[in-house]
Amino acid sequence: MEYDEAEQLLLMEARRLSCEPAMTTPAVKRIWEHAGGIPYAMKLAAGQLGRGVSLQKVVDLALADDQILDSLFLRSYRSLGDGARRLFLIVGSLRGDVPALPVRAVLAQAGFRFDDAVEECETASLLEQSGVDSASLIRMPEVARKFARGQLLGARDTLEIEKELETVRQARLGGGEMDVQQWARKLSQQIVKEEAPEKREELSKVLEALTGYDRTLWRHVAEVRGKLGVPADAVREAYEMAAQHEPNDSELWQAWSAFERQEGEDRRSIELLIRAAESDPRNIGLNSYAANRITRFIGMEHVRLAERPVWTSAVKQNLEEQWEFLDPDPLSRLGWLHYVNNDVQRAKECAEKGLSIDPHHEHCLNIMEKVRQAEAEAAARRKR
Repeated sequence: MEYDEAEQLLLMEARRLSCEPAMTTPAVKRIWEHAGGIPYAMKLAAGQLGRGVSLQKVVDLALADDQILDSLFLRSYRSLGDGARRLFLIVGSLRGDVPALPVRAVLAQAGFRFDDAVEECETASLLEQSGVDSASLIRMPEVARKFARGQLLGARDTLEIEKELETVRQARLGGGEMDVQQWARKLSQQIVKEEAPEKREELSKVLEALTGYDRTLWRHVAEVRGKLGVPADAVREAYEMAAQHEPNDSELWQAWSAFERQEGEDRRSIELLIRAAESDPRNIGLNSYAANRITRFIGMEHVRLAERPVWTSAVKQNLEEQWEFLDPDPLSRLGWLHYVNNDVQRAKECAEKGLSIDPHHEHCLNIMEKVRQAEAEAAARRKR
């Protein structure tokens, strides 16, 4: 690189590293001369200045060495903290641009903060990150990779790093080799068990970042947030994101419904339970449970007769379509749905069928008692 180009490069690096006062014209010239115009060597030298190393030491102990790059790398590498060193070795042992997300994941699981490690390595001009969120990539010059590979065998926790490398390699391959759902489940379990707030926060960042690979993973985010007791609106936000991508997933609607019930939002819980029933119309157990909740809700909230079909029609239709398969419990609950809609005759038929299977079924007997009372009141009105 010519001097003019080198000067621009070094001044730009100095601004980035907030060490412009140290990057004087004489400093630029000395670095350029001793680095032999090699761009990466000059960036590393600037990184050392950014760390507060004097120009004399940079030149005398590093750039004056015949092995310019190795000497600079070694100084920068030794100055890294444990997390940044781990990041450097992982990225340096891989080829090409490395997706940041799986690296963030393995670092978080090892107890390191990815953002801090990246910032430290970038300050030392060892690598750079580009892009955002799930599309973020980590880039490293080939000369830096060569140095990193040479350091790996003698590094602490080499076996752990090699396992992490395999995880990142699988993540890069795609095509189903990395089960993202399985990874998310493992992370979810780890987050809930983790006691250290800072590590739990970092793991949560990874889980949320995984939604960039698979939007359905928002359900895991919602479940984790719910278990950690974060503000209810943050849990709802995650459930909303999940529902946008899985609108027909009954289990998702049920989980969201259960959360709202736990929060004391019974009306919203019932609405979501109806969504769950609509998504799984043949599930007799689910629709029976929904019918029971709806009937109780109508009674407690004193829902007007004209509004009741809005709450009952979907579940009532689902159970009617499974009529021949219903046992006394769902029959009694279907009967109550008809009863609260003032269809006394159909409520009676549901109870009668239930009693033909179990003559002592409590809820079917209760319906029959209500039916007799309604019939008696109707007869009395006709006489008047």
